[in-house]
Order: sequence, then C-alpha cells, then structure tokens
Amino acid sequence: MNRRMMLMAGVATLLPIPAPAQTAPGKPDLRTQLRLAAEGYRRRRANEPYDRWPARPAARPPLRDPQGPAVKLKSPDGRLALRVVATEQGPCWQLDRDGKELIAPSRLGFTFRGAQPLGAGLTITGEHRRSVDERWEQPWGEVRVVHDRFEELALDLREGVDGRMLRAEFRLFDGGLGFRIVYPDQPARPSAILEEQTEFVLPRPADSRLWWLPGWGFARDEYLYRSGSFDDVLATRDARAVLTPLTIETPGGWISIHEAALERYAGMNLAPLPGGILRADLVPWSDGDRVKIDGGFTTPWRAVLAADSAAALTESTLVLSLNAPQRYPVPWFRPGKYVGIWWGYIIGYWEREPGAAYGAATDRVLRYIDFAARNGFSLLIESWNKGWDGWRDKSGISFSKPSEAFDEARVLAHARRRGVPLVGHHETSGDVARYDSLRDEAFASLAKWHAPLVKTGYVAAQPGLIRRAPNGSTSREWHYGQFMVEHQQALTEYAAKRGIAILAHETVKDTGLRRTYPNLVSRECAVGQEFNGFDTVNGGTPPDHETHLVFTRLLAGPMDYTPGIFDLDLSSRKGERARIRREELPNVRPNSTLARQLALYVLIYSPVQMAADFIENYEGHRAFRFIRDVPVDWERSVGLAGYPGQFAATARKDRHSPDWYLGAITNGEGRTIDQPLDFLDPQTVYEAQIYADAPDSHFRTNPEAWKRLTRTVRRGDRLTFVLAPGGGVAVRFRARGHAVSASAT
Repeated sequence: MNRRMMLMAGVATLLPIPAPAQTAPGKPDLRTQLRLAAEGYRRRRANEPYDRWPARPAARPPLRDPQGPAVKLKSPDGRLALRVVATEQGPCWQLDRDGKELIAPSRLGFTFRGAQPLGAGLTITGEHRRSVDERWEQPWGEVRVVHDRFEELALDLREGVDGRMLRAEFRLFDGGLGFRIVYPDQPARPSAILEEQTEFVLPRPADSRLWWLPGWGFARDEYLYRSGSFDDVLATRDARAVLTPLTIETPGGWISIHEAALERYAGMNLAPLPGGILRADLVPWSDGDRVKIDGGFTTPWRAVLAADSAAALTESTLVLSLNAPQRYPVPWFRPGKYVGIWWGYIIGYWEREPGAAYGAATDRVLRYIDFAARNGFSLLIESWNKGWDGWRDKSGISFSKPSEAFDEARVLAHARRRGVPLVGHHETSGDVARYDSLRDEAFASLAKWHAPLVKTGYVAAQPGLIRRAPNGSTSREWHYGQFMVEHQQALTEYAAKRGIAILAHETVKDTGLRRTYPNLVSRECAVGQEFNGFDTVNGGTPPDHETHLVFTRLLAGPMDYTPGIFDLDLSSRKGERARIRREELPNVRPNSTLARQLALYVLIYSPVQMAADFIENYEGHRAFRFIRDVPVDWERSVGLAGYPGQFAATARKDRHSPDWYLGAITNGEGRTIDQPLDFLDPQTVYEAQIYADAPDSHFRTNPEAWKRLTRTVRRGDRLTFVLAPGGGVAVRFRARGHAVSASAT
C-alpha cells in the first residue's frame, strides 16, 4: 500500500542508482524531509485523538442465572451446546463446550431511533430446525472444498400478542457458532439503530487472555497487537473498544469473536465492560446513528470460532460458510504473484512526483515489465498518474491522466507485447465522494490498461472518509461504518460487471464476502510489510508481529502483506540519496531473516502475493527460486502449531500439483521445532527442499544468512528446524514418486 509513504508524506525517496540528492524547487532537502517525516510520525503515534471517540456503552451487570423458556441445540459432533432463554429482560444465549461454559449468558437487543427499544418482553412463538451437511468449492482459496456441517435453529420472537416480531437464527458448527437477527418490515419502522446490545460474556474473565487492537484509533486497524487478561484490557484507555477478530484463550478453549457477511450495516467493534462483558459497539455515522434502516433489516452473522488450540483456529472456514454463495463467476481473474513500482517509495528511495528520483520513470517500468515476463508475474505501477503533489490536501490524484514522466502508450504496448498483466492503482486519499463521481473515468482507464486487478486505497485518519450529502454538505465518516461498507459493496459489484477484481487497502475488514463476491480477492486491514520502511517508533515491526497476525487478523481472510524482502539491512542501494536515508533512519528496516521472508508466503494467505523487493535484489539470487515455486492457490491448509506472539507453523497443499509447502516463523527468540510430517499424503515420496536460517543468522546482526538443504521424506517422518531469532523456515515438499509399503519389502 502506498499510504505509509503517505504517512511519511512527501519524503523524497532515494534512487536505486547513484544520483545527487536533488529536490524540487521550494522543497526541503532530503535530510530535512526525512527528519520532519520521522518526527511527524512519532508525534502522531504518541497523540491519539481520544476526543473523537464515541462514548462507551452503558455498563450493566451480567446475567448470572437467566430464567424463562429455553431452547437447546447441539453441534453435529456434540461438543458444543447452545442454550437460548427468553427472559423477562430479553432473550439471551449461552455456549458450552465439552460441558464447560465457553460463553456465559449474553443478552440480545436493540435501541432505535424512531421506535422503543426491543428486547424485554419478547417471547418465543415459533421454532424451526434443520440439519445441513454439504460441500462447496471455492474458485480459489486456502482450501478448495469447504465442508459445511451444522445444526440450525431459527426462533420467532414477539412482543405480547400483536407487538413487534423478529427472528433469531443460529447455526452451530463443530468449530463454532454463528447467529444473526432478522427484523422484518412491519408497522413499527425505526429510522436507525442507535445500539445493538449483543453481548459475548466471558465466564472467567480474569483467567482469559485477549489479543487485541484498538477499535477507534486514528490509524484505523494499523496498530501492533497487544495482549493481556480481560481486566488488563478493561483498564487500558486505548481498549475503549477493540477490533474483531478478537482471539481469546479461555479456560474452556480457544475462541475468536468476529462477524460474517457484513453488508448494508455497520462494522462491529467490541466494548469491554465490567463482569467479562464484550458488548457489540457498532461504528457510527458522523451524526451518531449506528445503522440507518428503512423498514426491516438483517444483522451480519455474529461468529464465535472455537477450537482446542490456536493452530486449530487457523483451519476454520466458519466465517466463509456464513456468507451467501457466489453470485457471479469471475473468469478473468487468476491467482498469482506480482512485482511492483512500490518498495522504493516506502523506504524513501523514490519520489512519487516527477523529478530526478521519480519511481515510475518509463525506463524503470519497462525493466520491471521484462522481469515480470521472465518470471510469470503481474506488475503494479504506483504513482504513474498526475496529482501526487496534492494527495494530502485531497486536491485530487487523477485516475486516468499519466504524469509527464510516464510514457503510458509505450508502457502499455510493451506490457502487451511481453504478456504481462498490469495491476491498476486507485488511491482516493479518503475522498470517497470524489472517487464515486469519477468511477466511470477510473475504470475506463483500467480497461485501456487491460488490467484484471486494481489496488484501491483510502488513506485518511479516522474519522476521515469524505462523504457528500445530496444538499452538498460534507461529513467525515469512519472506515468501518455503514457508509464505507456500502461504498465497498457498490464498488465491488460495479467492478465485477467490468471484469475487474479488487485488492483493497484501508477498507472495511474482511468478513468472508469473497465467497459471495469472488472479485473482492484480498485486503490489507492490518500492519503490513510497509511499516518496515518508515515506522520510526518501533524501528519497523517487531519480529513477533506476524506470529500475532496468523492467529488474529488472518482468521478474517486473505491479507495483502507484501512479503519477500531480501535486502534486509537496506544496504544494496548506492548513491547519495541511499546514504542519507541510511544515516537518518538507520534502525528502520525489516526485523526478519531472509528465510522468514520466504516462510510468510505460506503462513499469510492471499490469492495475490507480492514479491516486494527491488527486482535487482532478486536477479541471480538462489532463494528467489522459492518465491517462483510457491503457489498462491491451495487444496488444503493445516495449522501445525503455534501460539500468538511466539511462533507459528502452517502447511498447505498445492491445488494444481501433489506438492506440499510448509512455513514456520518465530519471534525475537531462537526456537527449535520438531515437526512430524503427518500432513503429507501417504504412499508418496517427497524431496524436501528446505530454505532455512544459517547457524549464525539473526534478524539484527546477520539477517541475510541462509542455507538450502534437501532431504528425502515421507509421511510419518519428522524434520527438526532451528529458527534463528526473528527467523523462519520455508519448505517445498516436491513429490518424487510412490513410497514402497513395509508389507511389500
């Protein structure tokens, strides 16, 4: 994503070739720019604007022993048990696992504008059940065939004899619960939801550990994960509300709370309240309404994933399964990898505006096209267009006009001749209204490029998305609010009709909508690799960061993380600009070994994966073979082991060959992993091609040291991996033939 360079606003980036430190007339010199940008970043991160945050929901004591008519439901394997009770105060639900309380009694209800609150006095008037056991195939994904097996319970509830009614729908899988509320159109027609009172109550909050991000931060979802007990979170000012997925280790097992099928509604944060309560805290409009409605409405599915271990959570398909089936085919899109005119902006080696250090200079782009053609990649070209000198004040980046230093006709002809698909780039700087008004122009430009994929961006501090009302007035909206949810959905549908897939940055979190809208292929929605180029607070992301992502953000869906940096100490660039950057930001770089960068291609799923480094750092490098080999489309995925913040290990099988791949990473501490190979297919012999840390590897002192080993293995064998501090391992298990069974020898 381009935005961090955006947070480092206007840092005149460094050339990858020797050149004087030239700057445009009237611009500070490069050294001053870097210092000002670093100071500004530190200041913004240290001064969170708490005065913008919505008020905390009112606290009330948790329900301890709800009384009233109760309905029960069990998961297909019998381990999960749901109990729904219609109490005098309103309906509540409770979830047990193996006879132990996983979620304590938790309320349901709403507060409206234009109607009385709904909850108290509801009685159960109807009960409907069904069992489902079916399979469906993803067009691409971390698993090809999804097995949906669940018990469904739908309850009709009504106020009194002739009062308002609603339906509560529950689906209980072996791996968790999904539920939603359907409010039909009826005479009592509220104009807005002011509060959704859905609760998730932890039965033993003091003994539960949460991994969380702040829900109302100005930097959206781009913070580092923190963890602590429920009481720790409750006492933390930043945790006034937390984002989902929220992963929790409880005495009854591991859970993750999220939502699915977020359409025409507001995104849900969770507000910690005394008594172990996590209350739904919907992201509001600028006028305070949470959800604007016209008659009836249906909430997104509220999802609780449940598993015996953190690693088992990563195999869940529950969020996907709660979404509606695919609405249209997308034959123009193929999963794949791409390179980009990108990393040079992020680390300060190129500039986005034409000049001596312009990143999208035509000759450079032509070289990138040739590299992409040789390796079967696509190409992202950022800042090819006019208007980057005014992106911060939103005066307008063009979506169709090339800069004077970018020969569009020559580039497009060369890409077509070499057979290289191009990835478009639409950075809105948060001006959603302007982007909507120029949508036809923007997508006509994509058609001229024959681009099957566009990367979109909405760089703006929260609440900073620009909305224009019919009367011409403007407002600033939140990134996860109903306004952005509806914009993303409309844009996705518009793009699908024009044969375009979307790679979305600074957008609404993933809630499994890629099942319904398969051209919404991947998103960012977390701290990605780019922070390693400018995060002057942390010196890049700490090495435990990706071990958090595997068990938190990635439970929501694919992430455009942009792995694959080989020049980890940023020493390969030459010239004065490179020297100045290294002098001013000596500690801002990826905190990773090279083997770890390779492992991320397996651990972080996306149907489009970037090879993020300069192409010069890949040419002739033996480790680049793994990036070329590793697929982005999988038959199966297995969570092998791990713990948030410590380590993670995942194995995946290629959808189009018998090969398997493994990725494992650790935090800042070295670690030895003894890995059984029980996931391999029986009766097959594999050559394990191992890309590992060297004995002297260390993310700080020797990050680029690595080794390649080969072993002949089969199912039942074990491999021992020694991971350096901040390190990892990547393995391709290449099928070589059939194993000879013991009985045949």
